[in-house]
Amino acid sequence: MVFARELSDLPVSANFEQSQIYYWVSAVLLWIAISLTSVAIYEWRHNKAYQRDMFKGFIPMFMGNVGFIIAYLPFHTYNAFNAAINGENATFYEEGPVCAIQAFWGPMLFMMYSWVGMTLVAYSLHEAVRRAMSGQNATGTIMTKKILWGSFLIPFGLTIIYFFVDQDDVGPYRNLYCMWNSWNLINALYGIVYWTCCGLLMCWFYYHTYLMLHGHFKTMRTSATNGKETIRNTIILSAKFVTVFFFCGLPLLIEACWSIAGGDVPIVFSMISGWLIKLKCSLDALIILTMPAIKKGREEVRKMTLTAKNERKNTLSRGTGGTGGTGTVVPTSGVAESANSTV
Repeated sequence: MVFARELSDLPVSANFEQSQIYYWVSAVLLWIAISLTSVAIYEWRHNKAYQRDMFKGFIPMFMGNVGFIIAYLPFHTYNAFNAAINGENATFYEEGPVCAIQAFWGPMLFMMYSWVGMTLVAYSLHEAVRRAMSGQNATGTIMTKKILWGSFLIPFGLTIIYFFVDQDDVGPYRNLYCMWNSWNLINALYGIVYWTCCGLLMCWFYYHTYLMLHGHFKTMRTSATNGKETIRNTIILSAKFVTVFFFCGLPLLIEACWSIAGGDVPIVFSMISGWLIKLKCSLDALIILTMPAIKKGREEVRKMTLTAKNERKNTLSRGTGGTGGTGTVVPTSGVAESANSTV
């Protein structure tokens, strides 16, 4: 590979203490991530808010996050305990075929799916508001089968290309994690272009959604609380996802640019950029779990569960075989309701 570096040109590897710290912090972050992600996946079955069309955009993001966690959690956990038990005699399983598997299902798959998933969430919100303002059915299918299949197949194909475009350099990076032995013009530009395109699209969707909402309520000359709440929730959701996107992804790209420019990237910077990528898995799940629509749906599930328990208890105490009734969900319409139902 013409762009691959010689062994002597590889970046300086982390020492034992640095690797040990990296593995322990990474393992903790990934255990937190899998816990929060498991809660979100469990709620998906019971909370009706997850069934709304917008939340289908989270599926690719979760696929990338889950693949990343599965690829790294066992090995980082093993390496952390192995280092603690055996000290400097420990052998870290972050090389060979194991490393290649981690690289594919870990950061490469994560980047392709997670970034496009965040963009699809912004697109879904944008479309829901646009349809409501144009008088279309805002509850209609936005994430069509073609879009969903495309969001599954295209990132997977891009991951395969990303893996083989610089296969000779796939390996352990600075004794920290598996991806590339070193950054070069090919593997760095591939990730930078993809991340930048997703980031620009996501920002445009959120910004245009805000302009549509702000313009709508300004034209209506209303100071209604509902309108202000809609704009506020949209801004908060946009700010959270944009912040996570740039805060967690930008350091790794800075490191890539720094490396191909010939700079000597400090080990600590590499450790932090790796931790931030792992932190993103937790932040993604946390944002979803704390969204107003999800919290409202969770409260409805809790109330329905309590009501059902009380009805069964009352039925048993009366000694009758009657059954309790079920509530009817009344659909809402309008720009504010359409936007609030997604954020």
